[in-house]
Amino acid sequence: GPDLPRIYPSFTYYRSGENLDLSCFADSNPPAEYYWTINGKFQQSGQKLSIPQITTNHSGLYACSVRNSATGKEISKSMIVKVS
Repeated sequence: GPDLPRIYPSFTYYRSGENLDLSCFADSNPPAEYYWTINGKFQQSGQKLSIPQITTNHSGLYACSVRNSATGKEISKSMIVKVS
């Protein structure tokens, strides 16, 4: 592993003022390290990404990257988020 990560929920469209809460899951042994990027920029580590009261500035390409510390293998899954 890790296997290809899955991001939940996979909604693309959000309204300004909503809370964005994303979770990332990947099967990996040993357990994987997770981190998030937005438009290629590191955002935070961990399985969950939470941004309260999003604005149109938060639109972009969101990616969850998963790294197996034992093998050094890294794999990522991305999704588009559009805020109107």
